[in-house]
Amino acid sequence: MTGKLLGAALIAAAALWVFTAQLRTRNRQTQLLQELAAALDTMAAAIRWQRMAMPDILASLKRYPLAGPYFQKIEKQLRQGIPLQEAWHRMFSTLAVGGELLTALELTGDEEKLTAALLYTARQLKDCCQRRRQEQRQGTKLWLAGALSGAGLLIILLM
Repeated sequence: MTGKLLGAALIAAAALWVFTAQLRTRNRQTQLLQELAAALDTMAAAIRWQRMAMPDILASLKRYPLAGPYFQKIEKQLRQGIPLQEAWHRMFSTLAVGGELLTALELTGDEEKLTAALLYTARQLKDCCQRRRQEQRQGTKLWLAGALSGAGLLIILLM
């Protein structure tokens, strides 16, 4: 009987560990998307109101804990002579979530076109964050229902 209980406890612990690992990964991705959206808003404001150059803007975006390293690497590639659009595409094409939105962003044109594109992409990223939060709440409810059902079935089997 204790062997069965120990086995059941190990299975429950493994399921909980997998669930929390997935939850942490998903939360980190959502936080990154939020930071990227905020950074794009900051870029648009810096271009429109402060008339900053793109390398200076990228340098100022290093302050974001999750998104900052992306902008730091883009700035480094710019110093190596790689064009901005190419460096941007290289950096964000590897992103699992939101990468397609960021790589579609055209960093060319006049101030109006560029700020409009930045703000549009930031809005899309915010919408993606909202959808992810809703999906996460729904997924948590489903996982909890499954865990309770599994626990009930385990109690019945152990009796």
